[in-house]
Amino acid sequence: MRGCRVIEIALLLPVFASTAVADDYKVYVDRCQSIKAPKAKIERCLALMENGKLSKAIFPGIYSEIAFAWSELDDFDRAAEYTRAQIRITLENMKAEFSSGKLSAIGRQVWPRQMSHSYNRLGQYLSLARLKESDGSSEKALNYAKAELSSYNAAISYDRENHAAYSARAEVQSLLCNDFQATMDMEAALRIARARDDDRAYRENKSKVLPRCVPGWRSR
Repeated sequence: MRGCRVIEIALLLPVFASTAVADDYKVYVDRCQSIKAPKAKIERCLALMENGKLSKAIFPGIYSEIAFAWSELDDFDRAAEYTRAQIRITLENMKAEFSSGKLSAIGRQVWPRQMSHSYNRLGQYLSLARLKESDGSSEKALNYAKAELSSYNAAISYDRENHAAYSARAEVQSLLCNDFQATMDMEAALRIARARDDDRAYRENKSKVLPRCVPGWRSR
């Protein structure tokens, strides 16, 4: 999970490249990202946003750190909540940058990938929340699965080459008894991994065993 967050922050920086934001980023690293203990990280990161001094360009990264901290505390609902907040502020920032004409060419290329990573991670948190349910076939578990599916759909809409999102969506499609779509998604994940010469991803997807259909979820 941390790997996705590192990628996301790396994608974010060129979009808001300025001296002021670079200075804010250093503060964010020192007072939020670098904190290891989950509870302390949540407190420090929230305090950093509440002091009103940081650029909103840094807020998506802060929300991401808070979400990750909640996931380390096994509270995946709150992790999903803060990831949604991260997505919301990222979209607000992008709209402001587009309307002002300040968004660079590289920023236009990078931000869809950032959004795709964010939605993919949201789906992962929702999946973990579903797996915590004592009854894996309950109505609540089904609602999590549907939310996961929406998250992976969004991830793919922003980046058609996000093989991780296809692979994860295949699992949900299988749970929902959509066997044909699950197969198509796994084939897409394999095709993209092969095209990128990502041997590890290809092997993992090739050996993946999809979960069984939950009969009560068929056609729901």
